[in-house]
Amino acid sequence: MSIFTGVFPEKLKTAKVTPIYKKGDKSDPGNYRPISILPTISKLFERHITTQMYDYLKENDLLMKEQSGFRKSHSCQTALTKLTEKWITDIDNGNMTGVSLLDFRKAFDLVNHKILIDKMKYYNFTNETLNWLESYLSNRTQTVHIGNVSSNLSAITCGVPQGSVLGPVLFLLYINDLPLHVKNSILDLFADDATLHKANNNLLEIERDMNEDMDHISAWCKENRMVINESKTKCILVGARQKISRLPTTTLSLKVNDKLIDNLTSDKLLGVYIDNYLQFDKHIDEVCKAITQKIALLRRIKKYLGLQHRVLYYNAYILPSIDYCLTIYGNASKSHLDRILKLQKSAARVIMDAPPDTPSQPLFDELDWLNIYDRCCDVCGGDHPTEACPELGLETTGFEDATATRARLTLPYFAEAVTFTDGEVGVIANANIPRKSQFGPFEAKKTTHEFSDEGLFILKILVRDGTCVSLDTTDENECNWMSLIRAAPTQGNDNLNVTYSSIVNIRLQGSLCQHSCKLTRFPRVSPAFLPLGCLFSDMGSN
Repeated sequence: MSIFTGVFPEKLKTAKVTPIYKKGDKSDPGNYRPISILPTISKLFERHITTQMYDYLKENDLLMKEQSGFRKSHSCQTALTKLTEKWITDIDNGNMTGVSLLDFRKAFDLVNHKILIDKMKYYNFTNETLNWLESYLSNRTQTVHIGNVSSNLSAITCGVPQGSVLGPVLFLLYINDLPLHVKNSILDLFADDATLHKANNNLLEIERDMNEDMDHISAWCKENRMVINESKTKCILVGARQKISRLPTTTLSLKVNDKLIDNLTSDKLLGVYIDNYLQFDKHIDEVCKAITQKIALLRRIKKYLGLQHRVLYYNAYILPSIDYCLTIYGNASKSHLDRILKLQKSAARVIMDAPPDTPSQPLFDELDWLNIYDRCCDVCGGDHPTEACPELGLETTGFEDATATRARLTLPYFAEAVTFTDGEVGVIANANIPRKSQFGPFEAKKTTHEFSDEGLFILKILVRDGTCVSLDTTDENECNWMSLIRAAPTQGNDNLNVTYSSIVNIRLQGSLCQHSCKLTRFPRVSPAFLPLGCLFSDMGSN
């Protein structure tokens, strides 16, 4: 009846608010997070309306693609993948990227109800829906509870109701048009977390374009009663180390409301520390710190826990620190990731009451754990919401130099066709190749680069039609350094671009699908062992 009459019950509009301390000075009200509790029955109304609104927005494609917050099949991981993939591509193209992490002050609490309803009229919501929402938002009250003390009721004149089911989608509609006001740069959103970024090989042009768009964003905020927190808004210059080191200055001169924004070398974005070289060393420092503290606690309490509960502790408190956005920071160097692997081994020994010198692999096998490298490969090789983030879908990319290595667990060195001592011609690429990977096709380019073929040995994987492919690894149970060898179609010294995507369920057309569990070890031989006619061809899904 409420939906048909367009009236939301007044008794369901009162929220109980409990302030929860975050950090900092306890006497500062700004250091508390208000937790709002609404009547349960009101959420039944909201759930029905919210489902219909999301269906309507999706069917008519009304939400901006730049928005990743509160949307099905979207997450912090897909949002960060989209951003870092773009920045990596810009680095590969010889550009730098100016990045500004914008902070809106109490964005959800400052939503103007009249402006929100006007925007919903623009999106052609029915009059019945608009009347119900006006009733839902009007005459709302709240009372604050601290211990056994409660405040008097106070009126809420703006903002979407905290703790509500409907609040997130209302906020998305309110901020939905903001990316349209950015003309020169790109603005990506995760709810109220905004990231403005612009790529160029000229620092002055980056500053000019971003400052112009900052003015556009400030104007939008003024029109929509939103406020940018200048003190918490930061900027980072992202690029290749060699590129940035040659600049006369490595800081961006960006302003918000005529106030300079602080420059940082790293800052947290959606829970991941992003640094200006995309090395993720700061983030891994924080991950290791968190894991170390939790392992120390496990050591103190393990005598009170059985094996099953120790494993539950690991899964609940340690594993989430490793897994959160692993597909993002999993591109970090082996030396950084080995620090996390070392802590995994330490946790396994604590859980199993094993001595410090106990080999870790048998413990991992008994606990049914994957090390960080295999976890990363497993995540990258799984199914991903390509609708939410096309960057995670099936895609081939050409890599021309070592700079391109940061994308998608890619090859750290480009492949080359070389002539061996006996005259045979083949292709070699040393790389940390994960399992469940696709390679091919190849494109030949001339080069005069010399290559040494010393110390290589091969593994063979059987393929259809008698065609063989060789891989070189030290341990087929992990993602290790490998050599990919293929005979070149013509004699000479040809540089080849490897196209590569870490994805399962691929259509195998002239490509290699490598699963390390299917490999068979062969003795050390020269790469020239491969016949000249050894070319990739269609394969079965072995």
